[in-house]
Amino acid sequence: LKPVENEVQGYRKIIKKPMDFERMRTKLQNGDYKGIADMRVDFELMMDNCALFNKDNVYFWRYGHQMRSIGSKILRTAEQEEMIVSSVSFFI
Repeated sequence: LKPVENEVQGYRKIIKKPMDFERMRTKLQNGDYKGIADMRVDFELMMDNCALFNKDNVYFWRYGHQMRSIGSKILRTAEQEEMIVSSVSFFI
């Protein structure tokens, strides 16, 4: 999904630290994430921004809430897998 900060009027007045999937993808490609927990921080920021900006727009607020729920499950699974890989590598 593309950033909305330059396309939606008033966004930058409300959201002081924007985050979006495009930024996250760039950070991932650049190796800026040291682990899933770092990704989770940006994902939570993005979802918090969505909830704050859309607090009066039920449609987008609900959509963001659903996305947070799905994304959190995916990240939780990835964190569990990361822990397994880390513990196995410890013994190698």
